[in-house]
Amino acid sequence: MKSELAAMTVAELDQWITAALRERSQRKVPLAVEPEKTVEATAFARPRAARLADGQSLLQLRHAGAGWVSFLLNVEERAALLTQLMQHALIPAQKKTVPVQVTVTPASTSASLTPTLPGEGGGKPH
Repeated sequence: MKSELAAMTVAELDQWITAALRERSQRKVPLAVEPEKTVEATAFARPRAARLADGQSLLQLRHAGAGWVSFLLNVEERAALLTQLMQHALIPAQKKTVPVQVTVTPASTSASLTPTLPGEGGGKPH
């Protein structure tokens, strides 16, 4: 499969990614409720948010491989996200936290890391 992906043009690859994400969202096997302990994360620049007329917010994050990924947040989800971000911004780093292991691929902005879990402090890059 890797050689097939390498042979695709950027436009073909974008179409394939979109189709694969759509197909995965329709599968009966649900995604995990909680994220994995070790994840692959992508650095993004300038997140965008827009308030929609019905009180919902559109949050857009730029992913190096998937492009702009959009999330529709209702009032409760928006408040929960704000609370979590404020906790990370305001709580000073503690000596004992989950270690962050970052490996940056030279040709990419992708990074592998182990996230800090909720309630384990903040004050470090996320």
